[in-house]
Amino acid sequence: MNGLPPWTGDDAAMLRWLNEKLDEEMYAAMAAANSNLAAREEMERMLAGSDRMELAAAHQGDLGPLIAKYPHLEPVLRLPKSTRGRSFTNLKMKKSFDNFVRDGALKDATSIRRLWRKHFDKSNRKQHSEKSAEWFAAQRWQELTDGKFRAAGLLDVLNAAKKR
Repeated sequence: MNGLPPWTGDDAAMLRWLNEKLDEEMYAAMAAANSNLAAREEMERMLAGSDRMELAAAHQGDLGPLIAKYPHLEPVLRLPKSTRGRSFTNLKMKKSFDNFVRDGALKDATSIRRLWRKHFDKSNRKQHSEKSAEWFAAQRWQELTDGKFRAAGLLDVLNAAKKR
């Protein structure tokens, strides 16, 4: 899409344009991160002696790396108990994914306002439409997660976070 979508009236066109711009920014950031790969690998080699990776895995519910490094602690290392029928690992992973989606959508809402200021010299569509930056971010993340997150629920979370 070469031109700007209309400021109001065509929310689908605005969503397509925002998705394109946000994807461009994401790919540029990934390219910049990959260019620093050598520096990152050097940092990981420096930190290899610490327990950082083992502890991170344990926080995600995987005690294997920690037990492999300290086998004498195996009898005392256990995951916390959870409610009946639910495993700690699944709960932790779901919470982690939920936080990832929420944080990504919050970042996108901020980026959407920045894009609007840059291209339209405006940042708040609320006065013209019911569709805010948070609404577009929620729609984007509903698409990115293949509908695992309902846009309406995510919009409530984003609006609550905005008020803080």
